[in-house]
Order: sequence, then structure tokens, then C-alpha cells
Amino acid sequence: MKDRLSSMLSSRFLVVRQDPTSTVSRTWLLKLWMFVFNQLDAREKKFFTGNEVVLNCVFVNEHQMKKLNGSYRGKHRATDILTFPAPHGGGDMVFCLSQIKKQARGYGHSWRLELAYLFIHGILHFLGYEHEGVAREHRDRMFSKQNHIMEKWLALKGGNKPTISSFHWEP
Repeated sequence: MKDRLSSMLSSRFLVVRQDPTSTVSRTWLLKLWMFVFNQLDAREKKFFTGNEVVLNCVFVNEHQMKKLNGSYRGKHRATDILTFPAPHGGGDMVFCLSQIKKQARGYGHSWRLELAYLFIHGILHFLGYEHEGVAREHRDRMFSKQNHIMEKWLALKGGNKPTISSFHWEP
């Protein structure tokens, strides 16, 4: 069962679309996805296991992200990630790699670690976690779970890696 689920989730589930300047490995994203999926509880995993579920990871440039952020959130600036959950599970995560790289430099860690942090963030949004316009306890619950998963990812990667305190979130 676990092998069948892993195969299903990795083979057709993760779709990666990038602009020509992006350098994100689909293999790396699949490893990250399987790691994050395995950190979810049984109820949360159900959101991602339907027959029609697809997770689209789309990488856009700053101009495209600014347009999307303006259209969907009324914020006329580029942002790092936007999420668009699908009604029956999965959905679209739109990343701006240049924004992610800027943030990573500012916080002193690699862009891949920043992307991992934001990927986890997007998955939690799909599951209904929120941090904007909600009570503090809801925001705290989201970031507690996000940080817990990220700490496990950092431990898995080992070596001289940043601690969770070098990550951030600015609503």
C-alpha cells in the first residue's frame, strides 16, 4: 500500500512548470513533497489522495507574480508564494524564485531551504491553515506546524544547516 501510494503521489501528482530562468529540480521537489506528505496526519493526507488530485508547482518571474498578487490579493508587488487550493484536493502553488532568492540572501540561508519552507507553507494553506485575518491562535497553530516540519527537514539534511530561527514569515 505504501509503495503504491508513493508511486501514485510522485508519478502523476506533482506537475512542475517553470519559466526558462528557473533552476528547480523536479526530483528535489518530489523528495520534498514526499517528506512533507509523510509529516501530515491521516486526515490531512486524505486531502491529497483523491483520483483527480494534482499539485501544480508553477515558477514565474517577478512581473508575473506582481500581476497575480494584484489580481488575487489586491497587493501590487511581487511575493514569494501564492496558493490556489482545488475544491477536491491539491491545487496550484505559484512561486517567484527571484523573490525567494532575495529573501534567502537576506536571512542568510540557501534559496532551496527558503523554497522548502515556503513549500511547506503552501501545503498548510491547502489544508486550511491560515495566518492572515485570523485569530492569533490560528496563526500560531499554522506556524508551529510549519516550523515543526521544517525542523525535521533540516535534521534530515544534517550538516551545518541553519536553525529554524533563521526562517521567517512576514504576512
